[in-house]
Amino acid sequence: MGHRSFWFLISNGRLPTRIAVLRSLYTASYLFKTGKIYCNVAKRQIDDDMAVKWLSKRLIGTSKGEDERRKLQKTCSSYAETTFQAVKGSIIDWQPVDDIINPYGDRYGNVVESVWTLDFDHDVLLFDQVDQHRRIPLELLRQRPITLDDFVPNEPTTVPELDVRAAVPPPYWSPTERIPERTKALVAKMLEDFAFQWRHILRHQYNESTFRKLSWAVIQITMLSFRVVEVPAPRRWRSGRGRLVNVSELPKWKPPDTPIIRMDPIRLVLTQDLQSSTSLIRQDYATRQDNMYDTCSSQEMHDQSVTHVVMSLRHVTLCRIDGKSLEYTEPEALFDGTNRPTEGAIRLLLIALRPAPVKTPIHSLPQELQDMIICSVSGGGIEGARIGCLLGLGMPFSWKSGDRPLELVECWRNSIAGPVEQQIWFGDCFSGLAYC
Repeated sequence: MGHRSFWFLISNGRLPTRIAVLRSLYTASYLFKTGKIYCNVAKRQIDDDMAVKWLSKRLIGTSKGEDERRKLQKTCSSYAETTFQAVKGSIIDWQPVDDIINPYGDRYGNVVESVWTLDFDHDVLLFDQVDQHRRIPLELLRQRPITLDDFVPNEPTTVPELDVRAAVPPPYWSPTERIPERTKALVAKMLEDFAFQWRHILRHQYNESTFRKLSWAVIQITMLSFRVVEVPAPRRWRSGRGRLVNVSELPKWKPPDTPIIRMDPIRLVLTQDLQSSTSLIRQDYATRQDNMYDTCSSQEMHDQSVTHVVMSLRHVTLCRIDGKSLEYTEPEALFDGTNRPTEGAIRLLLIALRPAPVKTPIHSLPQELQDMIICSVSGGGIEGARIGCLLGLGMPFSWKSGDRPLELVECWRNSIAGPVEQQIWFGDCFSGLAYC
C-alpha cells in the first residue's frame, strides 16, 4: 500500500511562501502560488526519512556559491525564490485547489501520518504529526544534508479563544418570532450533518475563501436554495472513492465576492472577526441612507430599521440598526468542528433567512390532498419536505422514507438494489451531504 503526501505552497505576494506534505494511503501534493493552491495525486511510496532526504537533495546548495545558484536562479530574485524553484522543479503535475488543511482531530485524520510545510515567509520547514510538532530553518537544508534528529520542538497554530461578550457587548436584543416546526426539522438536521461532514476544516483555522464558501453553504441550506439530486439503484461509484468528504477535501462551490451581501430587506455580513462587524454594518447603513436620499424624507430614513445577519461561522448574531441605535442579539455558537450547532444559532438563522411561504392554489385543497401532493414530489422525501417548507404546507419532516429512517451517507457505496440516494447540491457542486 502506498502513502498519501499533500504539498502546499502559500504566498502573500508574487513569491510562493509555503509548501506542505501530508502522508497517508496515497501520494498527493499541494502548491500555493500567487493566491492559488495546486494539487497533485499519485500512487507512490514516501516515508518521513525519504521526505527528508528528498528535500535535502533538492535544496542543498541553493544558497551556496555563485556556480550552484546560477543553475537555478536564472529568473529568481532571492534565495527564497531559488529554494521554491528547486522544489517546484520536481516532476509534479500541479492542479488548482484553495486552502491548506490540518487533517488532525478525529479518527479519520489519524490516517494522515505526517504533514511537511515549507514556509518561505519565515524560511522554515515544519514537520507535524498527530502527537508531535517540529521545525528546522530552511537555511540549514541549503547548507548540508539533514535528518529528523536535526528538528526542534515547535508550538502548533491553534484557533484563538474568543470572548463573544467582549466582541459584541450587551445589552442584547431578543427576537420573538416563532419558527415553523416543519422548517426547523429539515434545516437543523442538515446544518448539523454539514458541520459533521466538514469538521476537518471547521475545527482549525481556514483562509477567507474557505470561510466564505462554508458560510455561503449555511445560507443556502437555511434559505432552502439547494438542489436535491436523487440517484436510484443500481449505483456504481468509481473504485476507491472512500468517504464523501475526505480529510484532504475542500468545498468546491464559488464563494461570495464581498463580505456584505444585500438580500433585501436584510443584509448578510460575513466576517471571521465579530468585533469588526460594527464598522461594516455602519458603513453599509450609511451607503443605504445615501441611496435613499432622493426618495425618502429625513424622518423616514431615520425610522427605517435594517437587520444584518452577522456570521463568523463559529458564531452567528443578528444586528438591528436604525438612525438612532445599533443593537445585537447575543452571539450563538454555530460551527466549531467538534460540537453540534446550538439551537439558538439555528433559530437566529431561520428568523432572518427562512423564505416567506408562497401562496398557491394547493393551499385551497383539503389537508389530505396537500400532503399527498407534497409526498409525490420526489421518491426520497427530502425534496418534498423542501417544497413543503417553501409553501408552508405539510407536517414536519420525520427524516424517514416510509418506515425506514434516512441516514447520512458517509462513504460512497455501490448498490445493486435499494432506496434512492438523495444528494444535496449547491448549483453544480456537491455539498458533501447525501442521505439514504
